[in-house]
Amino acid sequence: MNRSGILLALLIIISTVGSGLSTTESSLSTTGTSLSATGSGLSTTESSLRTTGSSLSTTESGLRTTGSGLRITGSGLYNGLAVHDIDTAPPTEKKRVGVMWVGQAMMPQRVLNGIKTGLSMKEAAVELEIRKALPDMEAAMVVYERWNREKDAIVFLRSSGARFMAQNPPVVIGFIGAANHPVQLGVVKNMDEPEGRITGVTYFLDPLVHLNLFQQVFPDLRSVGLLVEKGHPGSPIEQEMTRNACRTLGIDYHEAVIVHKDDIARHVRALAEYADILIIGNEALVIDNAGLIVEAAGDTPVVSYAERPVTSGHALLGLVPEDEKLGRMLADSIIDIVVHGKHVSQVPVKMDDNPRILLSVEKISHWNVAVPLHILRRAVPVQPDPVPDD
Repeated sequence: MNRSGILLALLIIISTVGSGLSTTESSLSTTGTSLSATGSGLSTTESSLRTTGSSLSTTESGLRTTGSGLRITGSGLYNGLAVHDIDTAPPTEKKRVGVMWVGQAMMPQRVLNGIKTGLSMKEAAVELEIRKALPDMEAAMVVYERWNREKDAIVFLRSSGARFMAQNPPVVIGFIGAANHPVQLGVVKNMDEPEGRITGVTYFLDPLVHLNLFQQVFPDLRSVGLLVEKGHPGSPIEQEMTRNACRTLGIDYHEAVIVHKDDIARHVRALAEYADILIIGNEALVIDNAGLIVEAAGDTPVVSYAERPVTSGHALLGLVPEDEKLGRMLADSIIDIVVHGKHVSQVPVKMDDNPRILLSVEKISHWNVAVPLHILRRAVPVQPDPVPDD
């Protein structure tokens, strides 16, 4: 078929599409010298073919119809050739997820950073609303109730948030993070197959794993002293499970439950009389005051269940999950359930299965500790970082 035939056939097809494509006086008319026949073919001048009444027009860049809803984009009609690239896909609707926590802490911020990174890496259609460091649970309840009406999912970080959702089950999907053991907090009964509407991630590591590491660094370890914060939802978990781990390993267990910063030095000095090492728990009060603990401990080495006492240059050693990594893992769970529609029971509560050994270079010499070579090879050496934490 010659070019005249192609153009004529295309005009006939377009003239039959939609109610909005019409010609005036039942025929196509051209303005100026828009259409002319020359020689053996049909050519257009002034670079366009136009119909009167604005019902149908073609331009150099393509064909566009008005009124009928038909839109043809891309290279369009160019020198009588084909039209392609039809734009018909609607934009993807973003899922709405709220993220919040109560109180000042750095751990949930690191987890949040990981969530953002994970969602960005996967280009997930998720819109976050973030409420950081709410003053108390009353303020959290106001946000929580609103989000249960407006959001597709709620992420309530920290152990206090996990316990809150256990006591106030969400209407939408709930996620936990920056939290201790979810079974002990009452969030789930089965971490591998969560039975309700809540899943997420946890920083929990079995104290037996921690103590095995501490025994490798201190082969003559016979007693430990655990420091936790009174009233923190994670404290009873660490107390019970550390006590059980010590019983398994034949280690004497001692503890101090701290109520106020002013009580720290007194409790630490008392524990140091009985314990070969002191362990800082995963609670804000003892993490924030790791420097006071180390000062009061004197010659007794201090280790930690948490990251910040080591990275701040106070504690010697810690086996710790990576908070931002847990945040990225949480982002994957959000995508699986909220975006892809998986059931909560198919998305287990996740843990860091390859936690890091953090080792303070300064404190090795401070306490004159002979760290085994295989630990040194695996450990991440850290220099003091005085940024305050949880």
